[in-house]
Amino acid sequence: MSFVLVLPEVTADGATRLASVGSTIGAAHAAAAAPTTGLAAAAADEVSAAITTIFSQYASDYRALAPISTLEVRINNGALQTTGGAFIDSGGLYGSVPTALSPPTVGGYVQSGTTVSVYTTGGTLLYTTTVGSQQTTVVSSLLGGDFNTGITPFLQDPIYLSYSPTGSGTMFFDS
Repeated sequence: MSFVLVLPEVTADGATRLASVGSTIGAAHAAAAAPTTGLAAAAADEVSAAITTIFSQYASDYRALAPISTLEVRINNGALQTTGGAFIDSGGLYGSVPTALSPPTVGGYVQSGTTVSVYTTGGTLLYTTTVGSQQTTVVSSLLGGDFNTGITPFLQDPIYLSYSPTGSGTMFFDS
């Protein structure tokens, strides 16, 4: 017979740490997306050049296959703002917002209580979320940081991604 002992405080601490890791990875993903496709070799030798080529190609391949879209974003019921190169990506957990969208920030994160509404370029509301205690990162638009939806839209409605051999795909929000 097996027994499992679950301590709520340990589980809560683990969830908090996991969320922090997800936010860190999401911020690194967004900040590194553009710069990693044009890396400079660490040294002038053949091995450094080969490794740089491999990493640059991997980054280019990822950017080509990632579910990227142009979205309209409204922050705190303000004006709609267009953000190109947006990622529809649950891997970023709480997502990221580029500085170009001027979100209210506290310590590099979107301020708790901020309402973010995301629309298609045709004006269809995809989802609305209010930033809570989770840490939605703010990424530098100057460094190539893009809008990343994070997991929020995946929690609200089913989303279907369809890829084709030509490299372009289709995304369906089933609301």
